Formats: sequence, structure tokens, C-alpha cells
Amino acid sequence: MFNLIKLMKVYKTVFLFCAVFFAVSGLCSCSLDYGTEEEGQNTIVPEMILNNVDFSRIDRGVKVLTLNADSLELFNQDDTTFGKDARFWLFGRNGECTSFGRCDLLNAENATGVYMLLGNVQLENYQNNYSIKAQNLRWNSNTEQLVSDRENTVEVWQHAKTADDSSLYTKGTGFCFSAFRLGYRFENAVTGSVSASR
Repeated sequence: MFNLIKLMKVYKTVFLFCAVFFAVSGLCSCSLDYGTEEEGQNTIVPEMILNNVDFSRIDRGVKVLTLNADSLELFNQDDTTFGKDARFWLFGRNGECTSFGRCDLLNAENATGVYMLLGNVQLENYQNNYSIKAQNLRWNSNTEQLVSDRENTVEVWQHAKTADDSSLYTKGTGFCFSAFRLGYRFENAVTGSVSASR
């Protein structure tokens, strides 16, 4: 039977990338048609399917994470979790929302620490005033890198923090963000704009 502590560990790791978001790209698919043995396939079914998920993580009496998803499929055999229409929020110690994210499909490979965000990915980091939109991104919790594949377009907004600051919009392919360096780059040509306050 699935261990609730393990589920909480999965969510903690998945959402830690949002905490360092500015402080995943291979294509991956999940078929809900698990096949049959007559087709010569090994039947792989999830150990647990959760529908209409509304999950909160509490740490020392303070809510630090909220996850909503249409469904979650948990596979113990390969320590993988798939989520459909996932939305998540991270909260600071004072209860303020620090980050938000959403994707059509979430693939969490817990053993390797690799998390795929697939389809209509949107990430917001309110502490550092960044926004990212992409079709597919991959987060590697071991290297603390958020990357796209070379062909998918990624849009990054660095919003002005004050009325006197400028904002920056960048669009390109081959995106890579490093949480160690707190910076990002694009491998290919980019377009963008800078909006000055004055």
C-alpha cells in the first residue's frame, strides 16, 4: 500500500524547485490505456489513483504548499507519479504566497529527482518578480536546473519591482535556468524588450 510519508516527500521535492525557482525537455507521455496481456504487453497499473486532489502540506503548524490536480496516478514499482491538470502554490512562513505553477501533465520520477512539467506550463515567482511560460520544462532536483528542449519556445518576464525599475521580456529556445547561479540563458537567438519606467 502506498505510504503517505512517501507522497509528502514526492510533493516536497516537486515543489522545492518552485522555492528556488528564481531564488523541466524531453517529450514524455502517459497513456491511460494500460493495454492488456493479450496484446503482449506487461500490464502496468497504478497502485493508487486519486481524483480531484486538494492537498496541503503543513510544516510546524504553517501551510507551506497546496496542490490541486484533476487526478494523480502513483506507481510504486518505478517510484513515479503522474498528475493531470496540476496547480500548486508555495507559501512563506508568514502565510504569503511566494510561488505558483501549473501544467497539463506532471511526471515525477522520484528515484532520479527529475520532474517533467508538460503542456501549458506557467510558473510565477512572486518574491523575485519572474514569470515563465512554456510547453514543456524539466526540473532536475540534483543539479537544480530548469530546462526546456532546444525546439520549444520559452517566454520569461522579469517584472519591475518598484515604479522606478525596468521590466524585461525575453523569448527564445534552448532555455536553461540554474538555481545555483540564480540566472538563465537561451542557447539560440532570442527576441525581447525592455520597458523603462521613465
